[in-house]
Amino acid sequence: MYSPEERGSAKELAKELAKELAKEQDELASVRAQLGQALASKMDAEAQLMQKLRAALKAKADMAAQLMQIAEASEAVAQKMVAAAERVQELETAFKEVAKDKAAMQERLAAAEQEASESSAQAAQLVSETAPLRERVGALQEAAAQ
Repeated sequence: MYSPEERGSAKELAKELAKELAKEQDELASVRAQLGQALASKMDAEAQLMQKLRAALKAKADMAAQLMQIAEASEAVAQKMVAAAERVQELETAFKEVAKDKAAMQERLAAAEQEASESSAQAAQLVSETAPLRERVGALQEAAAQ
């Protein structure tokens, strides 16, 4: 069927094809190994990225918790400030009332001092008016004693 030359050339061709096939298989194995390494590297990078993402999310959650605490503390401070402002208003009102009471007391004191002064003047006048009577009473008592 085939001549010896054709068979020889077919054998050589088969050997060359076998060599090329072996080369292709080696290259394919090399490419598969590289793809495996690339996939492993990609998976490692994804794992690292996930760790970083988890850490970032945890940091954000911690920050949110701190912000909540700050907001609660701020609200408490605001409530205390409102209570303090109300207390200041109460004190101002009390001070105004005390000032009114003080003014009224000063007026009463001035009136009482005026009345006491007038009473002292009247008492001095009565003492001076009754001085002659006292002298007569004293003289009569002496005369009666004798």
